[in-house]
Amino acid sequence: MTSAGGERVPPPLVFLGIAGGMLAVAVATGAASAPVPIAAAGLVLMIGGSVLHHVAARTFRSHGTTLATLAEPTELVTSGVFARTRNPMYLGGVMILIGWAALLGSPFALLGPVAWVPLAEVLFIRPEERLLERRFAEEWAGYRARARRWI
Repeated sequence: MTSAGGERVPPPLVFLGIAGGMLAVAVATGAASAPVPIAAAGLVLMIGGSVLHHVAARTFRSHGTTLATLAEPTELVTSGVFARTRNPMYLGGVMILIGWAALLGSPFALLGPVAWVPLAEVLFIRPEERLLERRFAEEWAGYRARARRWI
């Protein structure tokens, strides 16, 4: 996704746009407050997704590589949470959005995480993977075979 000036729109802006859209849908459809167990589960998911995102970001920083989407990668990070999933930050986003939908108490708000997955895949993940493949060819092929894209 690009802006009017042709710059790439960063994942956090797309994510926040979806979260805001979820809120708008919940308000427009007159969503009732979620029952306490559902709201609690939503909060747990949001916290878990935030922790996963934070841990992944710290792992990137500890390896001295960039968090900037589509920037030239300096290192292929395969340790920590990256040993299990190639995209823990995007996965954390899915968890946060599902939790947000639960807190909003609107089944229609679940369209947000449903939209986030293909948008992240097309706009960010596949282009990032092409960069990694070009830069780290054999190492990338081995990592791709060991770790799933999502979970």
